[in-house]
Amino acid sequence: MRSRRTEIGTLRCLGWSGGEVLRLVLAERALIGLAAGAVGTVLAYVLGQPEAGAKSLLVLPVALLLATAAGLIPAWLATRLGPMEAVRPPVTAVRRAHPVHSVAGLAMLNLLRVRGRTLPGAAGLALGVAAFTVLLALALAFRGEVAGSLLGSAVVAQAREADYLSVALSLLLGAAGAIDVLVISQRERAADLAVLRATGWTNRELAKLTLYEGIGLALLGGLSGAGAGLAGVLTLGRGVLHGHLFPVAGAALLATLAATALVVAALTVPIRGLSRIAPAHLLAAD
Repeated sequence: MRSRRTEIGTLRCLGWSGGEVLRLVLAERALIGLAAGAVGTVLAYVLGQPEAGAKSLLVLPVALLLATAAGLIPAWLATRLGPMEAVRPPVTAVRRAHPVHSVAGLAMLNLLRVRGRTLPGAAGLALGVAAFTVLLALALAFRGEVAGSLLGSAVVAQAREADYLSVALSLLLGAAGAIDVLVISQRERAADLAVLRATGWTNRELAKLTLYEGIGLALLGGLSGAGAGLAGVLTLGRGVLHGHLFPVAGAALLATLAATALVVAALTVPIRGLSRIAPAHLLAAD
């Protein structure tokens, strides 16, 4: 919705009411939910046990509900934009300035400037890492067997191939969400990057800025997810954790490194796009 402010403002100028904008956004979310639910239903049926059968169809309404619910707040905020306010580019309120002395420091400042976007991006990655941590803990520390403990009563007694594949998909989706946050942020800051290029920054320095932002976001989500997963294993598996602390901690570290590596590897595409920034063109348009 942030990147579509001009589009929403144009619709409002043409006479669209707030209710019509609300229905438009929610209808888009519903279509995404239906598409995701259809794909998820097929995956659930393929990855599930033979007796799953019709239970896989429950994925469709759940996906529709989740997608629609996720669009409620953005849709409501879109209806509160006045026509002229929506057409103007968003301007962040001026706060106390913080001196920056390095590229890494500027990257961290960029992440902190848009906390409302950084935190959800990190949270999506944290969920995948937490699940990855728990599953690796079961495989490394307990060899997949957790029977006879509170943890065994809470999860499947033995991890199956579908569990590993599901966790891998969750981790990939979390990394994709983090990359999406970084790409959108880079597009919105195109004019800022053009100013840096015009004042002497090289492609290498701009690439380092994007890379550090990706590493910071990945570490925030990865370490948070690893900590949550490790805390879950420590709490639920207290009775069988004796002698397995180091493998479990290693699983949490491995999950964080895997998430960071995924984000860094995927950043190669937006980093290459930095070389195509034309300072004169962007600054003249701005």
